[in-house]
Amino acid sequence: MITSILISKDKNELKIKSELENIKRITVFDLLGRKVFDKEAIDDNEFHTSNITLNKQTIIVKVTLTNGKMISKKVIY
Repeated sequence: MITSILISKDKNELKIKSELENIKRITVFDLLGRKVFDKEAIDDNEFHTSNITLNKQTIIVKVTLTNGKMISKKVIY
């Protein structure tokens, strides 16, 4: 099964949407591997946050779905 995760940025808000499975957890890292954001127990197919204070740098967004699958994507934030 192919799982599609859409990640977008609107001003200071990061938006993450899963098209097939609900999102269980979202973890965001900077390029040095430091954890800059972590949210558990989401249990929804869409998540929005403005609690990440990074400007103009690449981040790695790791999404864990309710079926246990993990997907990581790079995003310029």
